[in-house]
Amino acid sequence: MRRVRSPAFFLSFKQQVAKDFPDLFGQGDQDLSPEANFGRKWGWYASVDVLADGDLTKHDQVIDMPLYQCLTKLVYEQDKAKMVSNRTKAV
Repeated sequence: MRRVRSPAFFLSFKQQVAKDFPDLFGQGDQDLSPEANFGRKWGWYASVDVLADGDLTKHDQVIDMPLYQCLTKLVYEQDKAKMVSNRTKAV
C-alpha cells in the first residue's frame, strides 16, 4: 500500500527547499528586474526548460531527475550568469 503524506509534510519540505536554495525562491537578493519577474511568472516551467536546454522533448527527463540535483544546477547557472554579467559591466 502506498503511504499518503500529510499536507504539513509537504509544507515543511517546501520550506526546507526554499531555505536550502534561497536564490531560486526569492529569499536571496531582492531583484525586481524583468528577468526576475520572468522567472516568477513562468515558475517551474522556466526551470525545467533551462535544465532541458530549451528542448521540449527533454522536459520529461528533467522532471524525473532528483529535485536537489536540478536545484543545484539551477543555482550554478544563475551564479555563472551573474558572474558573466558582472564581468561584462566591468569592461
